[in-house]
Amino acid sequence: MKLNPFSWKGTPAQRILNAAECEALEKRLAINVSQLPKMMETDACARWLGAVRGDVIEVTFTMRSVGKRVEYRLVAEAAT
Repeated sequence: MKLNPFSWKGTPAQRILNAAECEALEKRLAINVSQLPKMMETDACARWLGAVRGDVIEVTFTMRSVGKRVEYRLVAEAAT
């Protein structure tokens, strides 16, 4: 991939969580990571980060109206 999707102003900050962070997230939200919303492994940001199926991505939105909002996505197999 030649174009960095994070160079665009509207793209939220994203990072891959490590195993300890995923475990803490599961405890904090009282869910299994498989219940998180999905992000396809072919997503431009997932590809740029080097995410693979099963990784959890933390997405941080910064907006003037609501401030910071953090969401989580599970990297899933691309639909065929």
